Amino acid sequence: MSIKQRLYDNIPYLFETGPRGSDELSKLGKVSLLITPDNLPTVANRADEIFQAITFDSLTFTCKNGQDFEFFDYLELLAPYIKKLTVQEICGRIDFAQFEKFRNLVSIYSLIPKPKNLRLCMFPLLRMAILGIINKVDVLENAESLECLKLMRNLQLENTGWLWLSTLPRLQRLELIQFVMDSLKGIPNCSNLSYLNIAYPRRLKTLDGIEALINLKTLEVEGARQLLDYSAVGKLQSLQCLWIIESALPKSLSFLNELPKIKESKFNGNDLIT
Repeated sequence: MSIKQRLYDNIPYLFETGPRGSDELSKLGKVSLLITPDNLPTVANRADEIFQAITFDSLTFTCKNGQDFEFFDYLELLAPYIKKLTVQEICGRIDFAQFEKFRNLVSIYSLIPKPKNLRLCMFPLLRMAILGIINKVDVLENAESLECLKLMRNLQLENTGWLWLSTLPRLQRLELIQFVMDSLKGIPNCSNLSYLNIAYPRRLKTLDGIEALINLKTLEVEGARQLLDYSAVGKLQSLQCLWIIESALPKSLSFLNELPKIKESKFNGNDLIT
């Protein structure tokens, strides 16, 4: 029996996905390691054996029914191996300070509301982050290697302003899902930001302020039922693609004539006509 098959048989819930047959297991390549409070000690104590046998693409922590993770010592054993971290199905009790030794992380996915002690700057190699509701902007600040950021259901950032964006010098893609905002006034010039997605915003009626994003190439607006004023988009001299999806039709399309580099502009899949 192969070492991969023995690991699979002996550690319950070790693999998030994949078949159990030894032949098929050897073909999996990169897979996700699923950690629960029950199997964490076993996985951590056999970390060298496990990670030599299989290349794990990501590490997923999950627990249900109000369980707590108390695993500082165990996490330290896993830290050198992990580059992608997913935290899910947690009842708001996980302390991200436990992950501060995960210095090789390049991506984080967590939709836990108001995560405790999470600071993206803790991870010097981090390039991508997808986060749920956060209540403090210092979660985001000074993540100097971050290239892609997706914030979902972040209603708590309504009155915090945009200064945190100026501390993310390498940010290229930004997605804002279900934000509460009246406009984009005060947003700083992020010189590397080339893609912006605004989906299902609350109260947004104008895109005033977006002109600060002078290098923006793609703008996607989705589910913006109250947004009618796109005039500020006409000042985006680098814009090449504009997609408006499931949103109100702009009250005027004259702004399109002011975009020298525009290649594609669509409303619900149809070309916008100027």
